[in-house]
Amino acid sequence: MSLDKNDFIKVGSISRLHGNFGAVVLIVYDQFPEELDELDFLFIDIDNGLVPFAINQLKFRNQTSVIIELEEIGTPASAELLLDRDVYFENSLFVEQPADSGFFSFAGFSLFDGGKLLGEIEEVIPYPDNPVFQLTIEKKEILIPASSDLVQEIDEKEKIIRMTLPDGLLDLFLNN
Repeated sequence: MSLDKNDFIKVGSISRLHGNFGAVVLIVYDQFPEELDELDFLFIDIDNGLVPFAINQLKFRNQTSVIIELEEIGTPASAELLLDRDVYFENSLFVEQPADSGFFSFAGFSLFDGGKLLGEIEEVIPYPDNPVFQLTIEKKEILIPASSDLVQEIDEKEKIIRMTLPDGLLDLFLNN
């Protein structure tokens, strides 16, 4: 029996491994509803079908990033098979977030500086009065101010953000 995707909502994707015991980081497309921290299962799209995984533990890193330990996954090698896969929750469990969630809905978007692709926004870190986009470039964590002054265009359909970054900003991270 296959699960009907119409009964589920895509909430994010597995972005990377965490630790040495097979935990993964789920980057959610919108803020993660804290009332869902008691979930027993999540569903991962594998070969275009939803596969349920029992959740051992959820740890919030911030509003758009959650460390998840899955019952069936106990090693980094087994967790690696889940990387870049979409994650779903049952519709009946998901509480819709307000439409105006600011920059926190942009995890998973491609970030461009002018015409150059920098990478995918892995998470939005909600520093008070100054959220930042986190991405990885050349195996280094990069933090970009999520400032409307720097944003030139947001294409929600294509999941693209085009920014004009101050000269030297990337060099601060890449040359250290």
